[in-house]
Amino acid sequence: MMLEEFEKRTGYFPTMEEYAAIEKAYMEFSGDKDAFCKAYKKNEDGIAERIQREVNMQHINAQSEAERAQKAMEERIAELEKALEREQEWRPYEDTDNVQQAVIPWSGYLCPICRGGKRKEAQGRESSPSKNPGGRRRRLRRDPFAPI
Repeated sequence: MMLEEFEKRTGYFPTMEEYAAIEKAYMEFSGDKDAFCKAYKKNEDGIAERIQREVNMQHINAQSEAERAQKAMEERIAELEKALEREQEWRPYEDTDNVQQAVIPWSGYLCPICRGGKRKEAQGRESSPSKNPGGRRRRLRRDPFAPI
């Protein structure tokens, strides 16, 4: 039986969920279309109530399933927010491919380029006139990294 036939025979306009339950009950019914529609209108053997109860249970089950899914999603969101918070916490950053912050090439500190000893400019400032040939100190260019 089609939806339009059921509507003409009973005068009731069911929703699609209700009609699916009506169709299922009609397939289980032993009579023809007219007998089913008369039984539905008179609620013989509680057929209309049974159909409506089945539809209501489907709605209740769908609603409880949606609530469970929503609760699960809210829990997942809380977990992800905590993980994001942990990931975004501030911590010092050291790039292994870059010069480490502890070894900035200031005058007198270890040179990051030659990996040892003092920088040449620092060595030149510390050199005495006895080590320089000619007895004069070399004049060095100003180091842009040197403290003032």
